Parts: sequence; structure tokens; C-alpha cells
Amino acid sequence: MRIAFHAYKGGVGKSTLSLMLAKALAEKGKKILFIDRDMMNWTSQLAKIDEDGLLVQIAFGKEPKNFYKEIKIKDGSLKIVKMFSSGINFYKAFTEFKKIQEFYNFYENFLRKENFDYMILDNPVFLTWDSNPIKYETMAFKQVFPNEKAYVVLISDVLPFSIDDSIVYLRRISAEAPLDWKLLAGIINMAIEEKERYIESIKKLMKELGFPKGVIVKFYDSVFQFHGKIEDLPIVPEIRTLAERIINNDMKEEIIL
Repeated sequence: MRIAFHAYKGGVGKSTLSLMLAKALAEKGKKILFIDRDMMNWTSQLAKIDEDGLLVQIAFGKEPKNFYKEIKIKDGSLKIVKMFSSGINFYKAFTEFKKIQEFYNFYENFLRKENFDYMILDNPVFLTWDSNPIKYETMAFKQVFPNEKAYVVLISDVLPFSIDDSIVYLRRISAEAPLDWKLLAGIINMAIEEKERYIESIKKLMKELGFPKGVIVKFYDSVFQFHGKIEDLPIVPEIRTLAERIINNDMKEEIIL
């Protein structure tokens, strides 16, 4: 199963929650392949992957190496793959990417060797598919795993206009996406007041987009701006519950508080 995290804007906890879900699934004995496609490389930084990402190395004609890190998580495992980099190397690779076939050849071979239970993807905010090297990862995955189920998780903060913008955003990228995906969960993150105050907002997200799961995650001081070891990242109860639903293939309509 492939689960892609999306957000209309930054600062809403997309990277944090995607890593939390990956950890929660790994703790249940699952093998997780985490693809860090976010431009901030937050998860890759926590994993101490210092080399340029896979796509950037290929863009500059390098033999790809040291672009991933595997971490043992209780009875499971978490392999983090860094796709991009920071600074000028990222900009040049992103805007002038020409080695499309070279990337396909390497990445498809890499995926064929992986034996994962779940793939989690952390995407850049406000993703567009036009002239975007991110789409090459998606198309390579589709080539290797044409029948693999693909799902989407959308993250928003509590602000009403953010929720409205997120709805418009996901509709647009869904129409342009290079693979068919199903909706998994809409998440309102960093709820600073009683969760019951956001019930109508999460219902709107679910109704407008068709998410079977709606999740309201409260604000946690222990998680906000976390920069420690991945092994030490707390997993909040709301995400643990979502992980359990995924493992049990429970797609019934539900609001997780």
C-alpha cells in the first residue's frame, strides 16, 4: 500500500505526521519504505542522510550512493529514501532535470529489490505535476507496481480558510495525478482548543472530498518543532489509531479524536 501525504501550505505538520504514521506501522512489525520528497528534507535530516538525494545525484550524473538510511523500529523497520537536497543543487536538479530515463532505470530496479509492506511519501506543499521531477517517481512506481493500492492523506491546520484552500488544492492535484489514488484520511492538525469545536470542520473535509477517515490531532508541545532522533519521536494517540485502522484494512467512515 502506498500512502502519500499532501498539504496546501507549510507549517501544518505534514512531515511530522507522515513520519509518525510510518513509525506506528513499523512498531506493529511492518516494513516501511519512506520516500522523502519534501523540499525541506526534514525526515532525511533526522535520519542524518547527508549526501544529496537520489534524484539530485542522478541529475548531476553521479553514481547514486548513501541516499537512504534503514532504522530498526521494534519488530519492524523503516527505510528512509532522500529524493532531493537543499540549496543550489536542488534548484538546478528540479528546474533542469534531464536524466529521466536514467532515473527510471535506477529507481525501478531499486523498488524491485524492496520488500515493503507500506510506502509512505512526504510530498512538498502545494504540489504541481507539470514539469515536475516528482512525477517521475510516481510513474516509476506505477510501472513496477501497477496493481498496488495508492491512498492520499491531506493535512490542514484548524483555520477555516486553510481547510477551504486544502479542498480546492486536493481536487486539482487529484485531477492531474499520474496514477489513480483513493482517499484515506483528512487530518486537522494542531487543534489548540477542545476537539469538539472542530467536528464540523472535519465533517466538511470528509464530505467535500470523500475521505472515509477524519482525524483531529490536538497540539502537542512534545512534537512541535521536533529535531531529535527518529527513534525518540513520540507517536500521538490519534495517529496510532489511524495506523491500526490501516493495518486492519478498516475503511469505514469514522472521525478519530
